[in-house]
Parts: sequence; structure tokens; C-alpha cells
Amino acid sequence: MNEELKHLQREIGNRIRFHRTKYNLTQLQLAQIAKLPSASRVSEYERGSYSIGLETLLKIANALKVSVCDLVEDKSTHFLEVELNQMNESIINILQQAQKIKKKIDLFNDLKK
Repeated sequence: MNEELKHLQREIGNRIRFHRTKYNLTQLQLAQIAKLPSASRVSEYERGSYSIGLETLLKIANALKVSVCDLVEDKSTHFLEVELNQMNESIINILQQAQKIKKKIDLFNDLKK
């Protein structure tokens, strides 16, 4: 098999894994939703060790609620943006929780006086 094709299969596999984990799906769950033979087949697709056909790619894209283009095109910056947005949301939530805790501590200290 051509090296470029192997590389493309690995990249598609990485994108499948990215979207699958984004939805907190196991390989078995994705296999069931997309009506694929098994979780091990999903693993093979994600590793790029098994050639994926267009029909299967469409089933996986539909199961992950993304377009086939999302799985095929290189959108590296898009993945980084998604991760950064998720991190920002987490930081905002932590800061909001910290503010609530500080208010409770201040209230407790006021009551002690």
C-alpha cells in the first residue's frame, strides 16, 4: 500500500477517534450506532490499519453527527480550537465555583465575628 494512503488512513482514524471521544463513546458504542461489525473493527479504523470504504465512512460520520469532510479534511486548527474552547469552559466553571466558595468562606468568617 502506498505510504501516502497509509498516512491518510491514520489521519482519518485519528479524526474518528477525536469525534468519538468528544461524545464520550466507546468503540463498542460507535460500532453499534454505526452498525459496524465490532469494536475491534473501529479500533482498526482508528489506528489506520484497516482500509475504510466510503459507505462505512458515511455510517461513522452519521453516527458521530459530523460530515464525511470532517473526517477526511485536515482541520488541525479546528481540533485545537475545539479543545481550547472546552478548556476555557472548564476554567470558567472552576472560577465560578471558586467565587461561590469564597463567598461562603466570607459569610462563615462574618458569622464567627
